[in-house]
Amino acid sequence: MRKFFCFLSVLLLLLYGVFSYSATTWAGEHPTNQKITRVGVIALKDYAEKDMDGDYSGVNVEYAYKIAQYANLKIEIVQYQSGKTALDDLDNGRIDLMCNVVKTPAREEKYLFTEQPVGRLAMCAFVRKDDDRFSFGNNKQLANMTFGTEQASTVGNLFTKYCGVYGITPKLKAFASLAQIKTALDTGEIEAGLYGAPEVEGYRTIQNFAPIPYYFICRSSDRNLKNQVYEAMATILAEDSIYFDRLVQKYTTADFTMAMLTNEEKAYIAAHPKLVVAVLNDDAPYHSEGSNKVHKGIIPNFYAKLAKLTGFTITYKHCQTNAQAMQAVLNGEADVMGLYANGQIAAITSGLRLTRPYDNVDAVLLTDANTGISEIHRLAIKERSRKMLENSVRNLTQIQLVKHETVKACFEALKNKEVDGIICGMPSATWLVNQSPLAAYKITTLDATAIDLCAATAYDNPLLCSILSKAISAASISFNEIVTDNTLPEDNWQTSLAKIPAAWILALTTILLCLILGLIYTLINLRRRQKEKEALNLAQQETELRKVEVTTMMKAVEEKNSFFSNISHDMRTPLNAILGFTRMAQKNDITNAERQAFLSKVESSGNLLLDLINDTLTISKGNSGKLVLRPEPVKVSELFDTITIAIAHAAADKQINFIADRSKIIDMSILADKLSVKKIFLNLLSNAIKYTPSGGHVWFSIFNETTDKGQLVSVISVKDDGIGISPEFLPHIYEPFAQEGRPGYESLGTGLGLPIVKRFVDLMGGTIEVHSEKNNGTEFIVQLTFPPAPNEIKTTPAASTAVDLNILQGKRVLLCEDNKLNQEIATILLKEKGMTVQCAGNGQEGLDAFTNNAPGFFALILMDVNMPVLDGLNATRQIRAVKRADAQTIPIIAMTADAFEEDIEKCLKAGMNGHIAKPVSPSALYQTISKALTK
Repeated sequence: MRKFFCFLSVLLLLLYGVFSYSATTWAGEHPTNQKITRVGVIALKDYAEKDMDGDYSGVNVEYAYKIAQYANLKIEIVQYQSGKTALDDLDNGRIDLMCNVVKTPAREEKYLFTEQPVGRLAMCAFVRKDDDRFSFGNNKQLANMTFGTEQASTVGNLFTKYCGVYGITPKLKAFASLAQIKTALDTGEIEAGLYGAPEVEGYRTIQNFAPIPYYFICRSSDRNLKNQVYEAMATILAEDSIYFDRLVQKYTTADFTMAMLTNEEKAYIAAHPKLVVAVLNDDAPYHSEGSNKVHKGIIPNFYAKLAKLTGFTITYKHCQTNAQAMQAVLNGEADVMGLYANGQIAAITSGLRLTRPYDNVDAVLLTDANTGISEIHRLAIKERSRKMLENSVRNLTQIQLVKHETVKACFEALKNKEVDGIICGMPSATWLVNQSPLAAYKITTLDATAIDLCAATAYDNPLLCSILSKAISAASISFNEIVTDNTLPEDNWQTSLAKIPAAWILALTTILLCLILGLIYTLINLRRRQKEKEALNLAQQETELRKVEVTTMMKAVEEKNSFFSNISHDMRTPLNAILGFTRMAQKNDITNAERQAFLSKVESSGNLLLDLINDTLTISKGNSGKLVLRPEPVKVSELFDTITIAIAHAAADKQINFIADRSKIIDMSILADKLSVKKIFLNLLSNAIKYTPSGGHVWFSIFNETTDKGQLVSVISVKDDGIGISPEFLPHIYEPFAQEGRPGYESLGTGLGLPIVKRFVDLMGGTIEVHSEKNNGTEFIVQLTFPPAPNEIKTTPAASTAVDLNILQGKRVLLCEDNKLNQEIATILLKEKGMTVQCAGNGQEGLDAFTNNAPGFFALILMDVNMPVLDGLNATRQIRAVKRADAQTIPIIAMTADAFEEDIEKCLKAGMNGHIAKPVSPSALYQTISKALTK
């Protein structure tokens, strides 16, 4: 037996060694053995707190762990009560990273700050909770108070600057820590304390000031750690731009105790103890009056709680309409409008001041159970929430809205078939359904649409609004319970009868008449219940399908709005520059050189706006399937050289080494849409130049070979060693307006270049690949196949394009243009070359001017296309049809904003000799006219 125990002991020791070795090996490979990064945070309610188990939580703590995950760091949180102690530990190496740090010039010299702030916090001046001498936001009181502030903290300096704006020099007293400030405040040594947070737990804030960003910092020697943290922050924000805001919302908890009333607010209640609330008659579930004159509903029940908190005595003023209730508040007949749901903008414009919302409720669509989406043409809506809810259906042009004062009136219109549905808040819809027959109606939630339920006072009564907001904040936790109680079925025989389906009444009568046939009745009843269950399941399926249809419809509207919003934003940017620099150029107190600089920027911004318009139209044509290719014979080398010449200057300006490799070109004649091919590679090369820093490289190379059928297969590469594209953004590069938004490159481009490239490559039957690594460059590889041209193009020296502009001198031009500003611009340009101009406001006037003057009177006609009375195309056709010598020979040139290839073809087919696109380039105008007159 002893031998057995010895053997067992040896075996256990061997197993322990094996497992220990395995565990050690595993631990060596696991991140738990990596160096621990110690992160310091300042103790702050909701931002960095320690629970009874010793675990940390809060906004800054969770953000630090999120960064650690993305940066592959193992961190340990260290909490501090004093910022000075934390910075000393950072200097001494006890911690590696510090949060909650505000920038100062001295700190920027000593530490490394992340480029992106963690967040932004306002500072606070705080007093004891029971000290009612001071009210929130009263700057005058700051002059006579003594404030405690932490030593070596920037909060005191920021507060001094804030007070200086109001001509106040605050009295400051320094303490070693926040704890000492609290002690001095509690003993009356100081009147208030200062702290670098919006509030201090257990105390009352009387002023917030200097909301400033705070950062992560590390020692200047830990640049690699700083870069890891910054890259992780950038990635987090790229994935979720409001991540930090959602963290704040997650940890910031509501305080359901009523905030202390100021002396002014207490005096107001004492002087106005009776609060008159304007309400609508018969406005269930919010307000109604029983036969015993007792007020009932959501508003009376909630205001009973507000009365206990404030000391007001509540009375009600009955109104027939929402407008009457509003007018009662404005003219002083009532103190507060019991329910307002039209939003902040409508309130301000009506002279009202909104309180904190009672609640935010979902907007829903209530219809008959058998009504489908396609059958909805008229919707009832309450006047009280009309402004807010009109926005939900503003893009549904086929819907007509019918206004009513209460939801009961809306429901009567629905029952009488005057409308097809009702849009209202969820409490109103729940109440209606609960008072109606089972399964007779259905409710569909309108996604992303909600209504704020508020009270409203006169705008010139901020004290009452403040008192009510404080009380509502404390009582809001009970609002949903009050709503639930007041939307239940009413306890009376009429309601009970109304909720019984007609089939059930018939069944009950049958039971009373056929008691002797109990068994038969039981079988019939079971069958009926089965049918009801099937009908209920079918109704639920229809409701879900209907919700999907409504959601899809709203999503399509949202995508359309988003597209136009992006276009509007990107067009307004250069338009803002045009208007701004134009105003600057019009000033009298500037030099000619400054004026010329402003006008140059106007022209540059105008060209950018023109490019954006052209790109947007190209995207639009692509979406509608109207993009077509116009192949023509061209030499491969000619096409390649045209692209490289156009991009080389931009590369040189940015000091980028541009390498164009044409060594593997088979130079043959092909059929290709030259303009579309240029757009593809000029967009790719322009992007490479934009996103490559100075001193970098951009390579442009082409390799091609012929197939057995004589086609030319071309593989073209555009490569750079610039900032690259992150893996997360790569799947979105061909989406219109999508931009990664890397630091330092936020304002480059509009997000339309690559979508245009993809559309043209697909239209040509080609392929495009992208290989990119963040911070290590990008390569686009495009493969296109071109058929050979019917006949080889012979390269000949280009003929001189120079023309003699002196030919314009003394010539008379008929200008057909309906826009006065365009007339003025064209007239000035033509007169500068010695030409005489006669203007016609439309095509008919132009035709009359031509026919009423002798042959040869006009040397040339400039013709707009889109004009009233008679457009330019028909005017041209009628001029060519005139029976006289010069009708067929006089040059007619289109000068129009219709600038696509098909537009030019329409002009030529109508009988015009040339085309000039608006905005008009003076040189293009003179060259085109000179060539036409020379011919």
